[in-house]
Amino acid sequence: MQLITRADDSGSSFSANRAVVECFDHGLLRNTSVMACGDAIKDAAEKFVPRPGLCIGLHVTLTSEWYKPRYRPVLPPSHVPTLVDEQGYFHPMPSDLKVRGCDPEEALAVGVAQHTRLCQVGLRPAYLDEHMGVGWLPRLSERLTTFANREGLILASSHAPTLPSFEAHSFIDPDRVASVISR
Repeated sequence: MQLITRADDSGSSFSANRAVVECFDHGLLRNTSVMACGDAIKDAAEKFVPRPGLCIGLHVTLTSEWYKPRYRPVLPPSHVPTLVDEQGYFHPMPSDLKVRGCDPEEALAVGVAQHTRLCQVGLRPAYLDEHMGVGWLPRLSERLTTFANREGLILASSHAPTLPSFEAHSFIDPDRVASVISR
């Protein structure tokens, strides 16, 4: 059995970046996915580039679930109107994007621009994952897969799938736990 530790939402805040560095320096994690649209992206680069063993991922961000911080696309909002609200911020949840009929080409353009932004600040992503699991949006997954393959990025979801979720109020079934572990 292998345990893969990965922190996400790096670049979202100075405290998130600091926590990643502390966990990496203490041997608790080796991977972190970075939000190119976060307020602390330059700080992330300053902290992460000097740590060559820290594997960087592109955390494709199309939503902004918090009131603070709120995320905007790295592209002009006018170029991605199906992804943003009237103030130019991403909508809170992937389901909001689905209801609004998000254009998968706009979503891909944002992902490509986020990758470019990471490279501009000196971060070289090795993998791609999704903030809030946006890949389930119609016709987006195949576009992200094609982009990842073209850029030589590992798709985190295909190499490290998440464990099945358990209902919050259900009891833990030992047989079900055993079947998850045996995968």
